[in-house]
Amino acid sequence: MFNADFARTDKSFIDACTSAGIEPTARQAGKYRRGEGIAYRVSNRRANAEKMTCAQLRVSLGLKASDKTRKAELVAAYLAR
Repeated sequence: MFNADFARTDKSFIDACTSAGIEPTARQAGKYRRGEGIAYRVSNRRANAEKMTCAQLRVSLGLKASDKTRKAELVAAYLAR
């Protein structure tokens, strides 16, 4: 599949570009497929945040260990910073 076709059809790539605030172009698709570029970094950061434990998220956000915030809220705060 060519990068131009990938840019038009791959849902995860289009979502990553939308999250990064860039257009899903063939050039960005090539970078994404090689594991480079803004879209890849944004999608990879989201995947890493969802794999982290609540304790790891609290430490990275500078919260107290006794904070009982739900994981979904911690992930959202981690991605927003």
